[in-house]
Amino acid sequence: MRPKKMEDVARLAGVLRGLAAAGATVVMVDHDPDLVRTADWIVELGPGAGAEGGRVTASGRPREFVVMPCITGSYLA
Repeated sequence: MRPKKMEDVARLAGVLRGLAAAGATVVMVDHDPDLVRTADWIVELGPGAGAEGGRVTASGRPREFVVMPCITGSYLA
């Protein structure tokens, strides 16, 4: 991981935490594992794309995802 990217992830995570601390609900879609790990709660939709998806296949805290048998869990492990 390049240092600049980690700085960007940390900065964005800080902004999002600030919004949440101010009482806002933050819903975000992202595929970057480093940013996903900063979430309070993750919802994985699937099992496929388009007509094959749209169902909740897993949800929980990032630390729970690393042991879940789901696509996102394998990226976070």
